[in-house]
Amino acid sequence: MKKKRGDETRHIEGWQSKNERIESLLNVLYDFRFNTVKSRTEYRTAGSSDLYQPVTKFALNTFRRRLDATADIATSTDNIRMILESDFARKAHPIQEYFNALPLFHSFYVCNSVVFRSFYVYICCVFHSLNVNK
Repeated sequence: MKKKRGDETRHIEGWQSKNERIESLLNVLYDFRFNTVKSRTEYRTAGSSDLYQPVTKFALNTFRRRLDATADIATSTDNIRMILESDFARKAHPIQEYFNALPLFHSFYVCNSVVFRSFYVYICCVFHSLNVNK
């Protein structure tokens, strides 16, 4: 019977499984995230500040084509989808990321600014109109 080799042995020898090679190349080419608000995997070109796009059938076919053309890795779109819909893609909550990226303001300045007061009046008007239309 064939003896299984441990993960430590494989990585010490520099051997990677087919899926590990796919993951490595996808990480070089693209940034992936799992959008927890929309419950879907999204991607963009690696290192860019472009908006994340949903992983569609077209995108999966493009990933498959690039894997074959650049690294001679033949795989199915189902296999790529299984990789992308796993812990391979980091979980992200885009709304929280947006608010966390905003600069911090001194509360006294914000509360006394004309912009803040104008925004507050606008929000009050919106909520008032929603309640009136019920």
